[in-house]
Amino acid sequence: MKKQLLLGALFLGSILTVQAQDTCDTAAELTEGVTVVGAINGTYLTSANGGCWGTQASAPNAEWYYITPAENAMIRLNTNIAANPANTDTRISVYTGDCGALQCYNAADDVDATNGPFSTDLTFAAEAGTTYYIAFDDRWAAVSFSVEVTITPTSCFQVESFGYAADPTDTTVSIGWAAPIGNPTGYIFEYGPVGFTPGEGEIFELTDEQVDLDNLTPSTEYQFYLTTVCGINGQTEAIGPIAFSTLFEPADLPYTYGFETPLLGGWTVETATSAGGPWDTMADADANWEPQEGETAMGVGAFSVAVDAWLFSRGVNLPANQPVTITYYLRKRVGAGTGANNNVVVTIGSEAASAAQTTTLATHNAFPTTDSWTMQTVTFTAPTAGTYFLGFHSTSPAQAAANFGWITLDNVSFNTTAGTNDNQLSQLSVFPNPATNVINVANNAGILVNGVQIVDLNGRTVKSVKFDGVTEAQINISDLANGMYMMTVSSDKGTMTQKIVKN
Repeated sequence: MKKQLLLGALFLGSILTVQAQDTCDTAAELTEGVTVVGAINGTYLTSANGGCWGTQASAPNAEWYYITPAENAMIRLNTNIAANPANTDTRISVYTGDCGALQCYNAADDVDATNGPFSTDLTFAAEAGTTYYIAFDDRWAAVSFSVEVTITPTSCFQVESFGYAADPTDTTVSIGWAAPIGNPTGYIFEYGPVGFTPGEGEIFELTDEQVDLDNLTPSTEYQFYLTTVCGINGQTEAIGPIAFSTLFEPADLPYTYGFETPLLGGWTVETATSAGGPWDTMADADANWEPQEGETAMGVGAFSVAVDAWLFSRGVNLPANQPVTITYYLRKRVGAGTGANNNVVVTIGSEAASAAQTTTLATHNAFPTTDSWTMQTVTFTAPTAGTYFLGFHSTSPAQAAANFGWITLDNVSFNTTAGTNDNQLSQLSVFPNPATNVINVANNAGILVNGVQIVDLNGRTVKSVKFDGVTEAQINISDLANGMYMMTVSSDKGTMTQKIVKN
């Protein structure tokens, strides 16, 4: 996951060694500069008692410090510094309130959870006179390390938390936020389609902490930027992009999704209490792994407790008594050792909930390590017409630091089954891809193309062209925005869907 850091003036102070403080009540004060945190062996605050984290070491411990800024400020806690070894692995929690009734205020783990460094770099807004308790825990390691503290006086703060003020509908969305520290006089809210350029979206100047949007497109993801205005104290840089969406209605066949949009296009996750999870996006390619196509895939694993995590598709409308072919790509990603065992069961049901996933389509236990993605194919015949949800249920066992990995998933497709015509459809050629102006569809098998539909990654149809049973077709895409699309070719032998890229 990428982090956005608010960079203040870097203060290079002397290195201090503070006596280890084992409880909130005996917390030691942190000041600007570098402090050595001793071995972690104090009291840990569990999530049941207000702690920031749901997962912890088997016998968790923490060391406690506090900061009470004299003026409003941005505070940065950074263990990703030269004073620490490259393998430093830390986790930080920040609390407010009294020691007997602490509330989680902010928290951070790895700078890069997939590839490292596994040290921590956390920046948070702090109000003058408020005490912030800081706990360093032993989720990953209990050895001593150093932390660098930077306190930057600040008069105008970015907004930090957002939420839907009401449930989105197919055309309306209301977004609210908590007023930041200080005395903001207003906000500048700008939104547009995913990937829009700031300055080219629709802008609202607001005095309240809520914006109400209407006339939006159904089943669509958007992004917004928000600037805090503070009168004579100026304004902040815009925070964003932050994603939101209208209500996602069920999709019709054919349907394909490749996890390339921020809010997963109507897909949802579910994780059992105290279990490892959830499924999450993986975008950081390395020498041994990359998404099957595009920039993002889904993955789950690398937890020290057993995983019990579900990933549910957007609802898909299926006809009764007609076989539907579902394809998806799987690959094991190794973090250390052999990557451990990573399991996934594929199901389908009437709701995006584990209890409603009543039909098992495939079981992949101890999925093997391979050099490439493997396409999996299952067939499902709906007993009654309606909306169905595909489920991917990971039940991988607990993993260790020396041997861990993930099961990863990409490019899921639903298509009506065409039987013996499938092999013929594979002879349709789509080229060039990527393309700038024109895409060609051609074949030497006498397949007659009747139409082409191009859909963006939000599921919106951006181009539809009909043909009168031709063996070669050209589609002008020069008017489309650069990016990825799904193109469905309809023919006398059935339909074929393929991802295309417009440059």
